[in-house]
Amino acid sequence: MKREQLNRIVGDELDHIPRGPKGSAQNEFRLVYNRRRRVDLGRDPSTPRKESVQRAAQSVTAYNPGFEPEYDTQYFEA
Repeated sequence: MKREQLNRIVGDELDHIPRGPKGSAQNEFRLVYNRRRRVDLGRDPSTPRKESVQRAAQSVTAYNPGFEPEYDTQYFEA
């Protein structure tokens, strides 16, 4: 997959994950999702976005106990 295509796909998906306050776990979640999704799509372009968002959430909650990531669940379930 080409970089421009990855940028477009991931950028569109990040529109469904709201930003949080500066330095927040929510912003860390967005960053981790961005990285995770690019890796997942690079390995297998058919990877469902739900799988990537769940991996990102697990990663961030591992070192932020009690963190509840905010994202459009309907969008990521589709």
